[in-house]
Amino acid sequence: MSQQGTINVAVENIFPLIKKFLYSDHEIFLRELISNATDATLKLQHLARIGGSKG
Repeated sequence: MSQQGTINVAVENIFPLIKKFLYSDHEIFLRELISNATDATLKLQHLARIGGSKG
């Protein structure tokens, strides 16, 4: 039997946890940084193809 509920998390409380426990490992930080840069580059390329970006 499962129960459903809600969890409320304030943004100002979650970001320090992410910073401390996730990004304190340099390999994870670099992997996330590269992943985010790749995602941004692919999005810009897509927008440029469909005429949504002039950059």
